[in-house]
Amino acid sequence: MIRNNLPRMAALALALVLVGSTAATALINVGDPWTGNSWGQRFEHETDLPFESMRIDWVFGSDFEVPTVFESFDDDSWRAGWESPILAGARGDASTDLEFDIIFNGDVVPTCFTLATYLGGTAQEYYEAKYDETGDCCWTFTADPGTPGPDLEDGEVPEPATLMLLGAGLVGIAGARLRRRRG
Repeated sequence: MIRNNLPRMAALALALVLVGSTAATALINVGDPWTGNSWGQRFEHETDLPFESMRIDWVFGSDFEVPTVFESFDDDSWRAGWESPILAGARGDASTDLEFDIIFNGDVVPTCFTLATYLGGTAQEYYEAKYDETGDCCWTFTADPGTPGPDLEDGEVPEPATLMLLGAGLVGIAGARLRRRRG
């Protein structure tokens, strides 16, 4: 009796596993890294959870190439924002599938960074990405390796036009006070 039911039980167990894992989420590399004066890699982030910004933090290896950490988004609404050799951010319209390039400084060496996605400032997903040039020369991705840093929206550097507008306003206020004193 058990032998007759074994295939049915195995099929039921497989069905439960497949049904339980319907939330598709993945950060994957697309193709091989390319080299030049620096090196880069194309990535795709595909998920069921919409996101409108992302943050990458350098852990070890090749740091990020500044000022072009993020390039070639497949969605025209996405733009790189705050960028440094160890931290970068980008934002755009809410998406569940986005391709982009990350550019690294120097030669291809074992490298690691974390990537977090956000919606409305709330972390959605968090990954650790490691590249090992030995053996199979491949990327490995670990979901949820810890606690992501805050969305870069809170620490963004103001645009130059915003700073100019602020400066013009302060000059105007100073001029008005100077006129009152003289007048």
